[in-house]
Amino acid sequence: MKDRKNIIIIVMSIVIILLLGIFVISKIFKGGDNIIKNVINKDKVKIRKNEVSKIELEDYKTNEFSIKKPKGWKVDTIG
Repeated sequence: MKDRKNIIIIVMSIVIILLLGIFVISKIFKGGDNIIKNVINKDKVKIRKNEVSKIELEDYKTNEFSIKKPKGWKVDTIG
């Protein structure tokens, strides 16, 4: 009896996942989502450099770890 309940739960989960997948795929092909439309229509999307790409990194090392930090930043350690 317990095995039958588990099988029913698994089958229902698979059915729900399949239905959600079909719904998402149908939305993609119908173009119902603006994000997907923008990805498909690359000509309408403008790519520009942001300020983060201008950050210069420098090495920071301690006995425990090493990282790259933005130039001019101070690292405070606790403990």
